[in-house]
Amino acid sequence: MQNELNITHNQENILIIPCSGIERLTGQLSTSIALELVQMGREHSKNIVIEPSFAQISVEEENVQDLLKNKSICVLNGCGKKCVSKLCETKELRPDFVFNIPQSIKGKGFSPKGKTSLTGDELNIATETAKEIYLKLYPQVSPKKDIFDEKFQFLPNYEQWQKYLQAKFEFKVPNNKSGLYFTWNDAWVYMQDGKAVVGISDYLQQNMSDIVIIDLPEIGSKAEQLESLASIESTKTVIDLLSPFTGNVVQVNKALIEEPDIINREPYTNGWICVIEPSTFDTELEDLMTPLDYFAHMKEKIEDEIK
Repeated sequence: MQNELNITHNQENILIIPCSGIERLTGQLSTSIALELVQMGREHSKNIVIEPSFAQISVEEENVQDLLKNKSICVLNGCGKKCVSKLCETKELRPDFVFNIPQSIKGKGFSPKGKTSLTGDELNIATETAKEIYLKLYPQVSPKKDIFDEKFQFLPNYEQWQKYLQAKFEFKVPNNKSGLYFTWNDAWVYMQDGKAVVGISDYLQQNMSDIVIIDLPEIGSKAEQLESLASIESTKTVIDLLSPFTGNVVQVNKALIEEPDIINREPYTNGWICVIEPSTFDTELEDLMTPLDYFAHMKEKIEDEIK
């Protein structure tokens, strides 16, 4: 597999050239994997496109030059003949990534005997293989398959609440003895299964008023402690959410794209923003506050504001 991990090329724009031999099941599998890669790219803000009819076009054509411009080329060979690689050679193109599908699916239980089209089992193999290829195209992404899992559930255990009343406003903080922490800039962190779920406090969302836009971090991106993790815009202001930890972003709350005001309604539960896998948890934990300390800090800030 040549240049499989070559990250000097433009990984933000990848052109997939799959095997076009649909009479073979591995050719169909190649196309299915390419489609899966395009969908994964959309979910993670990567520009991945397919060119299935590459054999019929000339690289000298102007529109083809535009297609190839500033893109890495990824070849998916459907069989041992490696026709796509040979096609690239005839057009004097050197792919940046080459994947031979029969080798990639080895050991996954693929059995084409007696079949003319892909079944559910083969489609599952296509999805699994596409995930593996995606992580080779983007090696900076955390190599854990749960980053593709859209079924992430945030299940905080909040039993009691501390409440502070000021005029007609009520500011709440969960009264947890462990697992929940706060930053000095009004973000919270809840540790769940070794990962840090991040959101903003009830105090901050009330001060911001109606939240209208949130710019979520990219899955697989590196978060640095006290650097911008997400941008939150309301009818009153725009703030940067600063990361409480250094680590990799492994999940984001996509529901906030369509309904950012979930943060206003449920700041400590369904209004979570993203999940970080901390890399230096023990040392950076010292910079955070317990719920009790944050409640006192919040109360002091509110009282200072009304003086």
